[in-house]
Amino acid sequence: MANKLNEYMTSHFDMKTFNHMPLQTIPEVHTQSIKGKRFYVTPEGNKYPSITTVLSGRNAEGLI
Repeated sequence: MANKLNEYMTSHFDMKTFNHMPLQTIPEVHTQSIKGKRFYVTPEGNKYPSITTVLSGRNAEGLI
């Protein structure tokens, strides 16, 4: 059954081959509030604003 399905699929569709990569470990980040705004702090000490912090600087019309 699997061979027939494979034959049908390869003859009727342009089949692609995907090489899956192993998942990388994601470093843990912590949050820090600075003047009421949330930032994510990386293990290296870099600080990145949260998306809500970034969007809060825009008016509602700029988001639509």
